[in-house]
Formats: sequence, structure tokens, C-alpha cells
Amino acid sequence: MVENFHYSTDSLEYPIDLSKAQLVFSPKFVKLEEMDMTLGKSDLSANGRLENFIGYALKDDQVLSGTLNIKSKLLDINELAGIDPEAEETSDTSAVEETIEVVQIPKNIDLETRATIDHLVYDNINIQNIKGGIDVKEQKVSMTETAMQLLGGTMKMNGFYETVDSTKPSFDFGMQIQGFDVQQTVETFNTVETMAPLAKHAKGGYSTTLNISGALDQLMEPIYESINGNGKLNTQNISVEGYKPLKKIADITKSKNLNPMSLNDAAISFTISNGKVFVDPFTNKIGNSKLTIAGSNSFDQTIDYVFSFEIPREEFGTMANDCLLYTSDAADDS
Repeated sequence: MVENFHYSTDSLEYPIDLSKAQLVFSPKFVKLEEMDMTLGKSDLSANGRLENFIGYALKDDQVLSGTLNIKSKLLDINELAGIDPEAEETSDTSAVEETIEVVQIPKNIDLETRATIDHLVYDNINIQNIKGGIDVKEQKVSMTETAMQLLGGTMKMNGFYETVDSTKPSFDFGMQIQGFDVQQTVETFNTVETMAPLAKHAKGGYSTTLNISGALDQLMEPIYESINGNGKLNTQNISVEGYKPLKKIADITKSKNLNPMSLNDAAISFTISNGKVFVDPFTNKIGNSKLTIAGSNSFDQTIDYVFSFEIPREEFGTMANDCLLYTSDAADDS
């Protein structure tokens, strides 16, 4: 048993304090009865059992297996990994390449972990109440029914991240999201604006089911053309304002309901194929009018959408009504 152990060094920006650790060793296994420690601002409690510890340490082809239960009130990944989320971006890409590397999953590990984390901080993301299974096997980290709270709502995840090909890690996740805030999502994940340009101009909430898979490059950035998936998005009191295509249509039709435009209770189905997002036709009621939207956009910012309107004549602007009246009179004269 180890108690009240303190460790600090110039190579670490935070101290490590091990208040208690009790291990039971045998030739076949190592049992962690209990462990309580702090790493800077973070805390960690754990217990579990590791099998074949000696074989794994002595031979490259031996598998270390076991189970582990982890609890934490706070895990500040920024501090633990030396990440400064407020640091200014640099144009020196060589410096970035030196600091960012592919997160490799070790070989010959078969570990089942059950985690309960009250608060996790990573980059600019704050996640609350994480609970679920996080397993490591065959160079793959898998999440099973892992639930969490973030971006004003909740999310449940199933899927994996793997590094069998160390130069091109891949991911495959299924997500069930309830009540996320649009603006918080856009500010937190820049990929969202690339996938859905309209989101930058929207306020409100949404829920979605999403299945997505793809690969990452050596800087842990998505390789957009490798991304595939599908899902369904349900809007909740969303208002869209300042989106250029809608502004132009509003100017032409003189409609006051298009900028801003309310997008309430819309059910939007979409697919992602080779980095291109395809949106199935969906209809939104705007006053007494109906607007049907369908089309696609690519990660290279190419947009191809069709807006189809059903507008009562009384909601047209003066110029449009004069044009319709002239056309009607001309038809009567003929």
C-alpha cells in the first residue's frame, strides 16, 4: 500500500499526489484494490484487475487483459496534455505538426473500462456527467452506451476509434442527440459549419440521430472525402437570419418571413457520401406560404440547393402582383 505520495518535476506542469493505492500482486494477475490520486486540478479514483501482467511486460506477443472502474469529479485534459485552448493560432504549420500526432492505441491490450466522470474539459469543450463503457481491444477504443451532457443537451454514443493503420486512423460512431444548442455547436466544432453552412446563421435547438464514419490525417483532422453517414435532424424553435441565399430570395419576393426565417419542428433527413451532404426534400411553413428545400453541399463550400415556394398571391410584393395582374389582363385580351 502507498499513502500520501507526492511527486513533482520540472518536466510536468502539475504535481501528482497519490493519497492511497493498494495493489495485490500474484504471478497471474495484479489487483488494484483502490486508488485515489490528483493530477494537477484533476482527480481520479480507480479499482480493477489486470491479467497476464508479467507476460505482457516480458514478451511483445503477450496480451494484457483486465477490467477497470474509473471515477472522477474533474478531468482537465487540457492541463494533462499541455493544451492551451486560448493560445493564438500560428501560421507556422511545421510547429503544429511537431506538437500534434496521431493518438495511437497500443497493441495487445484487452481492457474493459467503466467510467463515471462528472466534468471533463478538452480544448474548448465542457462535458458533464459522462457514464458508460470505454473498452480497448485490437488497437481500437470502443464506446458502448456512453452518455454525456454538453452543448445545452444530452448525447449517447456507440462506436469506435482505431489505429490499425497508424498513418490513417479511422472512426465510426452512432450518436443520439437531444436538445443541442445550434450556436454552441458551431462555436465548438468548426466541422459543423462546413457540413451545414446555414447553421452559422441559426439560433435555437435541435435533436438528431447521426451515424458517421471516416478517416483522420496525421494532424488528427478529418479527411473530408472519406466521410460517410446518414441521419435525421429535428429542429426546435430555430430562427435563421443573414443567410445570403434566403436574403436574396426575400429581396426578390418582398417576403418579410424569410429573413429571419423560422424553422420549427422540421424533420430533415440527410446522407453524407464521400464528403458531400445530401439533404432530402423537406417543407417548412412560413406564414401562409410553404417552402420546400432540397439539395447538397460539399466540404469545399460548394452549395447546390433548390428552394421551391408555394406563396398565396396576397403575400406577394406590389411589383410581383402588378406583374401577375398584367399577365392576367393580357391573357383576357387575347
